[in-house]
Amino acid sequence: MMQIPKHLLTDVMTVREPDPAADYAGKYLEPRTIGGVCFQRREQLGRTAWSLADGATGRVFVDAVNSVCAFEVPVGSRVEINGRAMECKACQAYGAFGFVHHWEVDVG
Repeated sequence: MMQIPKHLLTDVMTVREPDPAADYAGKYLEPRTIGGVCFQRREQLGRTAWSLADGATGRVFVDAVNSVCAFEVPVGSRVEINGRAMECKACQAYGAFGFVHHWEVDVG
């Protein structure tokens, strides 16, 4: 499987994961940054926009090799892309031969 072309990975995503040790919802861990991601709004996805998770307004493509500090974003995490705050609605890993190729993160 080919990597996502680097010229498409121009966005930066900041992720704040839910704190599993918190006594209540709404508490998050320190932010982590993933550099070199590709954010596409619902309108940009065209024919595949129907596959977005409920409440999602866009999708972030995170390449396992070319995105800096890439990791699987847990559902419920707070994310910020290009100054826009959103929530991770779904995260799906895609791979081949036992390795993750990329993640598709639905945000809204």
